[in-house]
This record gives sequence, structure tokens and C-alpha cells, in this order.
Amino acid sequence: ITLFIITFLPNYIAYNNVLGSEVLITLLLSIIIYLQLCNFNNKFRYTIIGLFIGLATLTKPFFILYPVIIAITEWLKNKNIKETFKIFFISYSIVFLIVAPWTYRNYKHFNLLVPVSYNGGYVLFINNNSNNQNGAWMSISDIDLSNKMKNKFKEYKFDYKGSIENEINQVMLKPELNNIFGREGKKWILHHPNKFIKMGMLRTKNTFFNGAGDIYQWGMNSNTKNNCSALRNNYFSNFFNAIIYILDFFGFFYVIYNLKNILINFFNKELTVTYIKSILVLNILYFIFISFVFEGQQRYNFPILFLCAISMINCINIFYKMLSIQLNKEKIQNENI
Repeated sequence: ITLFIITFLPNYIAYNNVLGSEVLITLLLSIIIYLQLCNFNNKFRYTIIGLFIGLATLTKPFFILYPVIIAITEWLKNKNIKETFKIFFISYSIVFLIVAPWTYRNYKHFNLLVPVSYNGGYVLFINNNSNNQNGAWMSISDIDLSNKMKNKFKEYKFDYKGSIENEINQVMLKPELNNIFGREGKKWILHHPNKFIKMGMLRTKNTFFNGAGDIYQWGMNSNTKNNCSALRNNYFSNFFNAIIYILDFFGFFYVIYNLKNILINFFNKELTVTYIKSILVLNILYFIFISFVFEGQQRYNFPILFLCAISMINCINIFYKMLSIQLNKEKIQNENI
């Protein structure tokens, strides 16, 4: 059933037309998860895992933190501190070797230490400020800037009052602005924790509970009449939206259902967690965390839709077992009567 859902998931079909990072990162993530489930020479396996995490980091820079998820998963499964540190350090070492040439290239080109990309600070700032009300992207010209920041922009000849296209082009060509944006974004978060949590929840909603609009935005060329025009009617859009809502609901439910158990097991050396449970929970949580802190868009849920599908089937199995137990109890009680 899970394979059927994943195979015919509208988003996965639509994105076949898209040359984007979401498709590639989903492939890399699925390979990493597969390697975690494999059972062959650990040193070799950890090295290959590190290789694919490195490639994932070049695709999506936030994957530079992913060895932490790998290490926690290993600890929960085997409670072997030696193996946990081994997979962490081996995978991180390989990630460093994969990313290092690009980091060196950035340093030579910009005279700045930029591990992978330099728009992280920009994304953090435009999504975490007092003028942002919807948890989505906004133009810098719509943000009330401090005089200090305005002076910094003048120093770097950054014209933030022009067109949106011009703003983005300048940000892409001026990596030195990244630290300015990043510092301001972090400062705002520290001084506005309640607003940050509210914005984070909005970003999470925008990513996971905002339908399947990314199919139309990224998977189709335009609104002009073509062979895909029939897919734009309300019946199809509502159907696509419903699929996303259902999958993401079960993904979140599975995380909430298992989170307490995982937290308890993390600190108890005697209790373990199966790979399938920890992989689902930790990976879904990881992507929720990224959207919560940085930016929320519908396409950002694409890489974990297959995990949400697996979570849904697991939830159905859990409900079925609970129902069976309850029915058996009632049957036994009736027999005793």
C-alpha cells in the first residue's frame, strides 16, 4: 500500500518535469535511509553514508547537521556509545572532504569562509523580523531597518529599495551581506522569542498544511491552455490538497505519538528504538525544525512525503491493533458474563 501511495503521489509525478533540488535531495535522503537499514561492514557503510550526506549538503546546506540525526538514530537502536561516535565522526569527516573543495573555491573567489552557500542569513532575516506577518518571504524594502543596518547597506552599496529581482540579484552577488543578515535575524529571534514561535508555527503550517499548490507553481509551465489545463479545475486541486493534508497529518501524528517514548529511551541505556520508528520520527522532525526556523513553502515538504506515507500506514496498523485488543477484551468480558 505504501509503495502504491508513493508511486502515484501527484507531487512526485508532477516533479518529474522539474529540474529542482527537491527531487535530488529526496533521492539522496532515501539512499541515506536505505544505507542505515543495511547490514554490512560498518566502517564502509558509515563512509558511504558520509559520502551521500556530503552530496546532500551541497544540494541543501542544512544537511551539514545531518550526521547528528544519524548518530542519534544509531544510539537509539543499539545503545553502543562507541559505534555512535564512530558513525558520527566517520560520516562528518567524509562530509568535510566532500564540501571542502567547494568551501575552498568560495574562499578564493569571495575571500570569505562560506562552507556551501551564502543566502542562509538572508533567508533567516527576511523570515524573522517584526514586519513579517505571514511567515513567508518578503522584500527587504518592506522591513523597518535599523540605522546601523542601513549604514551597512550603504557601505556595501546594496540598493534594497529597487525591484525584487534586483534585490535578489544583489544578495546573490554580495556574499559579504550574509553575516549582516544572519546577525540581525539571530538578534531578532533572541529579543522576540514569543513572536519567533508564532512565526515558526506559521512557517510550519505554510509548509505542511497549505495544500499542494507547489504542483501548479513548479510542476506546470503557465496558466495558458495546454494538455495540463484540466488539472487546474477545483476537483483536482482539492484532491491534491487532501492527499497532502492527510499524509502530513499522519506524519505529525506519528511523531507526536512516538516522541515521548523516544525521549525516554534516549536517556535509558536499557531501552532501544527500532530503526524504522526513529528514522521516521527524527527525519520528519528535522525537516519541521528547518521550516520552523527559516522559511515555509509548500515544496519544502516534498522530501519527506514518502516518510509521511510510511507513517500513515504505521498509524493505521497501530489503530488496528488497538481496536483488535479492545474487541478481544469485550469478547472475553461477554464470555465471562
